[in-house]
Amino acid sequence: MSKGSLEITQTQLPSQTTTPTAYSYPPLLSDHSFRLLKLFPGTGPERITVQLWQFELPSAPAYDAISYVWGDESSTISITCDSQPLEITQNLHWALYRVRDPKVASFVWADAICIDQLNVLERNSQVALMGSIYGNARLVFVAMGDASGEDDRNVMTLIRDISSIWEIVTTRLEIGESFRDDPRWRSVASIMDCTWFTRVWVVQEVGLARHPIVLYGNTHFPYRELIKIVTWARSQTWSSSYWISGWIIHSAWSDWTQIPTFPNVGLFDLLSHGAMLSCSDPRDRVYAFLGHPLAKNTSGSSTLLAPDYTKDYREVYQEVSVLLLKRIGLRLLSSVEHTEETIKEPFPSWVVRWDVAEVMNDISQYHDQFKCYPTNDTRLLHNTVQGNKLISHGIFLETIAKSFPMRGRTDADVLTFLDHTSNTEISLHTMIHNFTPGNWRSSEIYGQNPQTAFLKTLSAGHYKAPFDAATHPDEISAIYHSVIGTCHKRCFAMTGSGLFVLAPWLTRPGDICCVLFGAGAPFVLRPAGGSGEYRLLGEAYVGGIMDGELKVMFSESQLSGREFVIS
Repeated sequence: MSKGSLEITQTQLPSQTTTPTAYSYPPLLSDHSFRLLKLFPGTGPERITVQLWQFELPSAPAYDAISYVWGDESSTISITCDSQPLEITQNLHWALYRVRDPKVASFVWADAICIDQLNVLERNSQVALMGSIYGNARLVFVAMGDASGEDDRNVMTLIRDISSIWEIVTTRLEIGESFRDDPRWRSVASIMDCTWFTRVWVVQEVGLARHPIVLYGNTHFPYRELIKIVTWARSQTWSSSYWISGWIIHSAWSDWTQIPTFPNVGLFDLLSHGAMLSCSDPRDRVYAFLGHPLAKNTSGSSTLLAPDYTKDYREVYQEVSVLLLKRIGLRLLSSVEHTEETIKEPFPSWVVRWDVAEVMNDISQYHDQFKCYPTNDTRLLHNTVQGNKLISHGIFLETIAKSFPMRGRTDADVLTFLDHTSNTEISLHTMIHNFTPGNWRSSEIYGQNPQTAFLKTLSAGHYKAPFDAATHPDEISAIYHSVIGTCHKRCFAMTGSGLFVLAPWLTRPGDICCVLFGAGAPFVLRPAGGSGEYRLLGEAYVGGIMDGELKVMFSESQLSGREFVIS
């Protein structure tokens, strides 16, 4: 494809049609067959014209693939496909318009056209091939859409300018000094707010790409160069003034052919990061990541499971949860979250609901620093799945006596805690004051530092400095910023003896805290009637047991293990 096709000066696109006509797809010839669009040349507002060709994946001609957001499926534009009218979304039309060469026909892959979306069996087989399709593409074009004002040129030139000196300067600090006041960062903030970054499928599409190229307005530039400078900028304190958003999944998983940015990560982490993204079909929260090498079985010959759109999404989640339980054990449970609705469903509560993603981070991601494992006895580390029930062993800690779901907004004055007992909201200031030595039963556990213990619990162990409000009157605001990410959609709770707990949002008095042997964090369980079984609400941070205390108590026989049946 010529460079000229990447720099089209956009003119008025054809008007959208209102009477869609179904395109008739000939069947694919084999499990390894796929379709490519032959995109005919054109300029300006000329109608997009394509032909669908069928190839075997190993013998396909050179082609490019498009990564884009489908957009509003009720607002379409008509193109010509094999001499038939075919309705496509405006976003896909924009992408085809941008990659069309003015003089030469080219082969392009775009899922909405190349896959018969109404044929479930075909979708199953083609989704299984999508990793290979994007991985074998000559280029993958990331269609971001139109830009506002000069944003497209600003982003392109900033990437060019920083990249040109990236390997020359001695330290990244020198780059920061040169570019920290550059107004083009506001344009970077604009592109990072594009809907494309919020969609689940795009992570695989660029992750497997040899050469992903961003199409933004009338410009183009390397996708991974964009992610590199955004990741760097977000690590600089000055970047906060530009409000540059960023998703950990895009910075950590931008190149699936390389070792991930963070050590000791696996498919579990990839699925957890991806749960924050959006998709129209909840099954795609799993299927969109099956192209990653981490999703291969132990022999590397095939994926852990095959896409099957005839299955209910909860069945898919349970199948994957069982497979991951065998791989990583009870660390899996740290990704379990629930809403008021899902916890009541007649479905195993220990199965990860990748369609529920409210919490920004897992407490267990810091499991290397937590020392809450009380034993390494392999007999007690054994977990079994019997039907829909997970049977594990652990230690019962205490019952929740008070719970305060947290509500954070924009500053410390409005970080509040809802007291279910009185149905009143309590400010962060008031909560800290309540935990002065001598107040509440917590002082018996945490001695002269209950306020520090409270803040350490809210931050899941990150806040460690002794708190002294008298000598640090401005500390409340700083504390807010250090704990808000951890507190988001969580609940502060206290046990009957006064233990502090950073708990799941749904936690209420009567729920219990426990430690399951082999897990990376404690958990909160809810008794399931009088059956002796429990429903899993999610992971927790329990102040006073996270630094090896349980291990000592267990070895000294002050605590004993028991069986937990989680339904």
